[in-house]
Amino acid sequence: MIVLVLLLGLGFLFYLLIPGLGALYVRQRWRTFRSRIITSRYFPLLTPENVRYGVLGEHYRFFGSLEAIEEDEIVWLFGDGLRIPVFLDKVEVFFLSSETTPRQVEWNHIGNLAEGTQFFVFGTMILHSGRMVLGSGTSDELLAVMYEGHPSRFVSWAIQSGRQQNEFWNFLTPVSLMVGSLSYLILTLGLGEYPIQRFWLAVSLLGALLPVLPLFPPGIGFYALYRRFWKKGRTFRVDRDVLSLPLLYFLPPDINSTEGGYRIVKHLQTGDKSFPERVLLPDGQPYGRIAVTQEVFEGLGAQLRTSRVNESLGPHRKPNDLPVTVFGSPSNGLFEGYLIPPQDPMAEFLGIPGEVGEKIVDCQKKAMKYEFYSVAFFGASYGVNSVLIGWIIWQILRIIR
Repeated sequence: MIVLVLLLGLGFLFYLLIPGLGALYVRQRWRTFRSRIITSRYFPLLTPENVRYGVLGEHYRFFGSLEAIEEDEIVWLFGDGLRIPVFLDKVEVFFLSSETTPRQVEWNHIGNLAEGTQFFVFGTMILHSGRMVLGSGTSDELLAVMYEGHPSRFVSWAIQSGRQQNEFWNFLTPVSLMVGSLSYLILTLGLGEYPIQRFWLAVSLLGALLPVLPLFPPGIGFYALYRRFWKKGRTFRVDRDVLSLPLLYFLPPDINSTEGGYRIVKHLQTGDKSFPERVLLPDGQPYGRIAVTQEVFEGLGAQLRTSRVNESLGPHRKPNDLPVTVFGSPSNGLFEGYLIPPQDPMAEFLGIPGEVGEKIVDCQKKAMKYEFYSVAFFGASYGVNSVLIGWIIWQILRIIR
């Protein structure tokens, strides 16, 4: 009984509990990152007017390039004719340099930065050394992101990359697996000194091999399928989130929501699936959507956003055969006319072929389906190899004992 408790306890602690806690932490951290990016869109951009008449405690966002660093804690950013100080002492700064997961480093540990480095900041107007600066409020830390490219691409890029490739493989996982494997080896050596059944020794040795068990044939084939389907599931979750970005403006703001794309799915699954035709952005500019033909869309100059979900449209339906839903601001105050890019760079000027809501729900379903397949193949890789390698260990122990 004691041996059974030890064998199960070691596996649960080092192979499930510790990596699982790390996965929950990482998942929540990137959910918070994506949530704050989306939440920032509900607050005004800093302008000369609201800098002049701004009130302490109000939230603002700003796109600007680095001009100077003052006393290692204040950075001066310049953008749209406005120069503002930002208080970054002990703030975690994100590096958004590619479609991989952003790096996160505390400002005090960052070395020299080149003049002109682009920043997105979202924070609270506070007093520091007798002057108003953008910084961390009493309940929210300043969000600071260094990025490349045009500000109009920032929000979709941040949402797309701000997701861990695989939460279960996190900063705790390698150490936990190594300690767990070593613990099983030590337990095996200890059990070898007692007249114990070969079955328990075989189980203990198998436990030591668990971290690398799927990498042996024939289970490695199932492991490859697990990785493939997990990547597909993640891809469709990303598509769901980026397709939802313009539609989120048409729902009431929810600054406590951690999943923007899932909010759209939940709304579409309720009885009332409608959205307003137009809304007002934080700067007061109208923002809406119209359906146009592909030919008309090509003349607008808007970004086209598609999804892998187009694979399910059928053999005779292609994205360029579908009407395009265009999101933007009216050129003449009327949505019956042409749309133009909004002044707010986070309110995207883009077109999505087909029915946007159906596509978002389809992405959600496909993500869940592929994630289910990946978990099944992951279990199959362990199950097949556990039986095979366990039997081999059993036979070896029969010979040597």
